[in-house]
Amino acid sequence: MRKLSANFIFPIAGKPLKNGILIIGDSGEILKIVDTNGELYESEKLEFYNGVLVPGFVNTHCHLELSHLKNKITNDLGLTNFIDNIKKQRFAYNEEIHEAAKNADEMMQKEGIVAVGDISNTSKSFPVKSNSKIHYHTFIEVFSFLEKQADEVFQKAHNLYIAYQKNVNSSVSIVPHASYSVSEKLFSNISEFALKNNSLISIHNQECAGENKMISDKTGDLYDYFIKCGFDLSEWKANGKNSINSSIRQLPESVKKIYVHNTFTSKNDLDLVLNQKENIFFSICPNSNIYIENKLPNLPLFMKKNAQITIGTDSLASNNSLSILEELKTINNFFPEISFMNLIKWATQNGALALNLEKSYGSFETGKTPGINLIQNFDFEKMNVSKKSTVKVIV
Repeated sequence: MRKLSANFIFPIAGKPLKNGILIIGDSGEILKIVDTNGELYESEKLEFYNGVLVPGFVNTHCHLELSHLKNKITNDLGLTNFIDNIKKQRFAYNEEIHEAAKNADEMMQKEGIVAVGDISNTSKSFPVKSNSKIHYHTFIEVFSFLEKQADEVFQKAHNLYIAYQKNVNSSVSIVPHASYSVSEKLFSNISEFALKNNSLISIHNQECAGENKMISDKTGDLYDYFIKCGFDLSEWKANGKNSINSSIRQLPESVKKIYVHNTFTSKNDLDLVLNQKENIFFSICPNSNIYIENKLPNLPLFMKKNAQITIGTDSLASNNSLSILEELKTINNFFPEISFMNLIKWATQNGALALNLEKSYGSFETGKTPGINLIQNFDFEKMNVSKKSTVKVIV
């Protein structure tokens, strides 16, 4: 048993506790949360830390299998150029991919991340996940423009799904890449499977302006890029709607959905989808958004609409690190009016809820084993993270 205290404890499920105490079991289980009313008393073997104690971070969007692309793709190229570089460089020797994924997994553990929603297009990251202390929910991602390929593409994804279940002891789904890259038939296959298995859905959403144009009327730089690359879009039909409007109509309402990036999501978009708000989360990947499009989502708008926000890192192909704290620091830099209470809730409790992991992760509550992080160099004057803030894993 250990007794932990700090300048502040943020349980997330309750108010911040000045000089509070966490009593934890040998396995990291929260046994008791003590509100000292700010007056810390002497206690045998009490560990006191300068900073704030928060639950382990939850990363709701990552691509572990792209970790070998770190420092290989120039930033601020725009999404079409980024996709082109991924397409050209993603293939490498299995040993290189495995080693890079293993290093990335270790990086996330050191950064206090306890759970990850991770995209897989292949099985190459599976061995790393099977041996990791991190809980992974893996999204087997599919894409195909052609209706006639839908069953074949889905079957390949299902084979990966079965392989994952056999080799990795954690949850898994089959999901669409994005509204613009999945045919109606493939969307139908995914939706039927999700309904049958009550699976979680993740989908890239409105990452660039061209995404809406392509889906609406088959124009824009994203559509032009796919034509230039020789993709057969003869069967692919524009539907007069934007990206999120299109996908929300093709995915089952009862299934929980994580929309990722949302860089160009508007007020009208949020008004449309938040009728299902209990089942919808918005994963924001600030450093990746800046890396690719040099633009951030309008977070104050999301907050005004009471959207459920979570935090992702995306991959090392579009980020310099896989650190949730660095994402929070970026948000704080661009939106200093957003409180730490909001930021830390997005990075912990909301992420756990989005990935169906709230029974173990996301908050300090009796019986949970959420992990415990210490944020050092905290700005107590502003009660928020600072540029110098770092994270140390305590449990």
